[in-house]
Amino acid sequence: MGLEIKNLAILFSDLKGSTALYQKLWDAKALNLVWEHFSFLASMISKHHGRIVKTMGDALMAVFLNPLDGLAACVEIEKTFKSDIWKNKGIGIKLGLHCGPCIAVNGNDGIDYFGTTVNVASRLQSLNTQGGFVFTQAVLEYPAVEQFLKSHGISIFAFQENLKGLPGQFQLYSLNLDSIPV
Repeated sequence: MGLEIKNLAILFSDLKGSTALYQKLWDAKALNLVWEHFSFLASMISKHHGRIVKTMGDALMAVFLNPLDGLAACVEIEKTFKSDIWKNKGIGIKLGLHCGPCIAVNGNDGIDYFGTTVNVASRLQSLNTQGGFVFTQAVLEYPAVEQFLKSHGISIFAFQENLKGLPGQFQLYSLNLDSIPV
């Protein structure tokens, strides 16, 4: 087993409405939709130079070498989930992105990541119960992120929040979904 500390952007996602989906569609059809969503996320994450670390139920964890790639992936995911393609399927998505130092553990079946950066990222997606994308001040401070948002006409909302198990308040941001062209 090998250990290394890396600065990475960590993305967590979770499907909104999946429990009701299983009740509505029955297990096999709902599971197919969950797999379809994973396939879509995998293509977006890969397109933006990221890698899926693991899935947990209908949630996933992914890593990017820099926050700009993670942000670009999240914006594209948001655009697609905002469109009728996914709205008509009865599900939404919640995303959280944070960046910073992580402990990379190379073990039996691959690489996994641990530490405060991962813990912060894992709590972000749950803050937006309506679906959407929440990211931290660390992401916004990364070079070219603000320019990316401006060049794509994306406005953001700032807010402060306590994160379960972590001290102090965090400066957080969410995308103004109305400002994202579909």
